[in-house]
Amino acid sequence: MNNRPRMNYRNIDKVQNNRIAANLSNAGDLAHRRRGSGSKWYAKGDTISSMFLVEAKDKATPSKQRTIHKDTFDKLKLEAIEENKIPLYIVGFGDGRDFIIMDDLDFYGLVDRLITAETELAELKSKEEK
Repeated sequence: MNNRPRMNYRNIDKVQNNRIAANLSNAGDLAHRRRGSGSKWYAKGDTISSMFLVEAKDKATPSKQRTIHKDTFDKLKLEAIEENKIPLYIVGFGDGRDFIIMDDLDFYGLVDRLITAETELAELKSKEEK
């Protein structure tokens, strides 16, 4: 008989989603963990911010690999479209680090927005210096 205590996966998810929400908020994109995620039809995604809808998965113990299913991406993409958000699939390997996976077109769109913002900022700075 196994006397090891059962792992509470809900706590693992809570820790990871709190970490993601805090990191997004610290980066300037106010975010919060979605209460009822996975158990309520209206609670799409695990974490939500003004820009992103996040689905997050972590491992209970440190691991070198994990399986990622395309169906998860497809579902997240549809849910993000409904919320007018960019979908992010964030995975962990049980060591407290997170890796972000996103659709290539969404990534290129973010790069375009970043370059546009940097160009506009440079123009404003040059006008201010004159």
